[in-house]
Amino acid sequence: MINAHGECATGSVQVNAISPSGRVQSCAVSKRANSYTASFTPQQVGEFATYFFGKRHVINVCLWKVGILYEGEHIRGSPFSCQVFDASLVQVYGLDIGLVGQELKFNINASEAGRGNLEVCFILLPYEFRE
Repeated sequence: MINAHGECATGSVQVNAISPSGRVQSCAVSKRANSYTASFTPQQVGEFATYFFGKRHVINVCLWKVGILYEGEHIRGSPFSCQVFDASLVQVYGLDIGLVGQELKFNINASEAGRGNLEVCFILLPYEFRE
């Protein structure tokens, strides 16, 4: 949501989303009163990268960028960074067979899902036994 004030409320607003691979996606912009709304559907995970310079390092937190332009010029702070994750890319291996009283080991591969916190929860499902 973009709120415009004064003369800015009548100008042209354009929003673009730039993927980590550099693909530019134009976003539909709708206006209501002095507010503009835009959205986009990312098709790619926003990757994180670390660049080292001597003893200092700089971390580029996210490579997805959203550019907001007013009358063809970027507004202050544009383009903005945003994080994009895809939990469906997390893979779990080794949960095929488990035996009561024995340790069960499994692997989780979240390397393609984007940066984020991985949480594992164990849930005891209710069961019913009928004779």
